[in-house]
Amino acid sequence: MTSDIDSRTVDFKEIDLYAEDTDDKRYVWNDGRKTADSTAAELWEVAQKLTALRRLPLKPVPYSDPGEWFEPSRVPTFPFTLDTVEQMFGTLIGHIQLMAYRYEDESRELTQALAELDAPLEVPTELRGCMSEGYTPEKVNSVLGHLANVCGVRIVCVWERFGAYGFAGNCDFYIESNSGEALYYLVGGLRAWLNTSADDPQSPATPGEPASWVGGLVSEFTHADFAGGDNSHNYAIHNNE
Repeated sequence: MTSDIDSRTVDFKEIDLYAEDTDDKRYVWNDGRKTADSTAAELWEVAQKLTALRRLPLKPVPYSDPGEWFEPSRVPTFPFTLDTVEQMFGTLIGHIQLMAYRYEDESRELTQALAELDAPLEVPTELRGCMSEGYTPEKVNSVLGHLANVCGVRIVCVWERFGAYGFAGNCDFYIESNSGEALYYLVGGLRAWLNTSADDPQSPATPGEPASWVGGLVSEFTHADFAGGDNSHNYAIHNNE
């Protein structure tokens, strides 16, 4: 079957590949990365300032004109010894630098997570031509289950009938929504990539991006029309038992 329904009728939120939380993750992770980068930069600036202060000589600083205070001339004493000051600054600078490193690590982890979130999904190459010799319900579950785990798109096989000897008759592949309430036509190159032997010159080199597989909404039948299924990737329109 082919679809002449515009693919813009697809509710992409109902397909794992276009899960709604992807945009939420991207927003939160981008915001977290910006905050981590900004905080790390501020901490490095503080560490640099403290390092500069640490290098200043500790000279006595006189009060303003002692005559204004009606007191004899004197200078304040620093409340710590030089060794204590050196240790205090060293500990504080080291702690702030460690905080900066931690924020930089967080930024790198978020950057990697964002890259993986937006990376193109790769279909396992070993599946090319794996269904060129025909389908069985077992092979359908194995292949389509593997695709679902890797690509996040649930594809099902709808058979003509189900009987005492299992699924039989004509069959075709469709994309199933997360809720299980809608089916979409499978378009693009995946079907030919699975069904054509890798040795055939007509075999597509790739199945295309998973986003290209999603066609329009199926209107000929719904889940309510199915006479049965195996609770995995196989459904049947008629029950001949």
